[in-house]
Amino acid sequence: MHMRKTAAGQTAVSGFAAAGALAGLLTFAGAAPAGAVPVPVHLRQTYSCVFPLLEADPVTVDISTEMPDTIPVDTSTGVLRIRSVSTVSARAAEGLTTVGGVTVEGTATAAVTVRTPDGPLSLTVDNTLHKTRLPDSPGPFTVDADGQTPPLSFGSPGTVSIEVTGLQLRLTPRDAQGNKTAIDTFESVCTLDPPDQNTTLHTIRVVPATSPTAPPTTPPPTPFTRVYSADGSTLLKATAGGAPVRGTYNATYTPKDGKAGSTRGELRLDSTGGPLTLLGFLPATATYRFTPEDKASGSYSDTAGETLRQPTTMTVPQVTLFGLPVGGGESCRTTGPFDLSLASTAAGPTRFKGTYTLPPLTGCGLFNDAISAAVSGPDNTMDLTLKQG
Repeated sequence: MHMRKTAAGQTAVSGFAAAGALAGLLTFAGAAPAGAVPVPVHLRQTYSCVFPLLEADPVTVDISTEMPDTIPVDTSTGVLRIRSVSTVSARAAEGLTTVGGVTVEGTATAAVTVRTPDGPLSLTVDNTLHKTRLPDSPGPFTVDADGQTPPLSFGSPGTVSIEVTGLQLRLTPRDAQGNKTAIDTFESVCTLDPPDQNTTLHTIRVVPATSPTAPPTTPPPTPFTRVYSADGSTLLKATAGGAPVRGTYNATYTPKDGKAGSTRGELRLDSTGGPLTLLGFLPATATYRFTPEDKASGSYSDTAGETLRQPTTMTVPQVTLFGLPVGGGESCRTTGPFDLSLASTAAGPTRFKGTYTLPPLTGCGLFNDAISAAVSGPDNTMDLTLKQG
């Protein structure tokens, strides 16, 4: 009976995380630009969150916001504020309090697919959950979460479909003194239940920036392509060490006028490697490869510089300890793509800097968990100098 209550407690945590994750995952939708009318948007989903050796429990998540039905090409969506509400069962609340839980906190990673005119894009979005107090007496309770998204623009006319497809949780219940409970910190993969339920949050129609009936007064700007060599370094925060990187960036520039426009391209990088620490004390080295998973997109301006966002998967071809290979390989890679977002300035137009978050690694061999812990995580940096030709 004690195990059953513990499972319920973990289910309560999953409900809390689902609310927070969906509040944070919509990094691709924003408030309507001038001329577009926002409309209310709502999606309800039910998830089954399974925990090791314990049964699953359903969690219902409601998300609501406002989005435009129509947006012009290359027009910023602006910033959108999102609210989500998760309903958690009384059995789950009882389970958490049984193991001494008073509050719960953690992180959640949501799986999202954005189907654009230029092809689908799979995203994994991390979200930090705020500490929430559990009800004093067992009973159903709801958890609110609020989020804010950055702006985005779409480079081609057509239909954009925004789909929410999955959720992964890492959660920590704490007692009244702020200490971890007996169930410590745990991870749970949540799946849609039933699997054939609606996953589409909203559909946006992307239209040409100018009216098709209005003839242009001047010829449209002609796109041009440039090929760059890339040379620089990356700092993986978890390793506390840097690694050199080299590669190429091929970009097509589409001017809006003589001084600004949008970009589409592909950034590929390799690293001869750098240091990392296995199991907290063993000095090792690793090599890295950054492979694009879709086209990079961005913008450029004579006054603001240039940006690029490259959906990327990182592979760890080799990990060595005392000169001997102990892991890595072509199958050793991040569990999903992540956004490598870089920017230059008008004062330094060839130097790009940015940060990125590495998802956990999979397929790295016997020491996969140790290698993943030594590499993955947030607040990693990239510093590149691009040279044309």
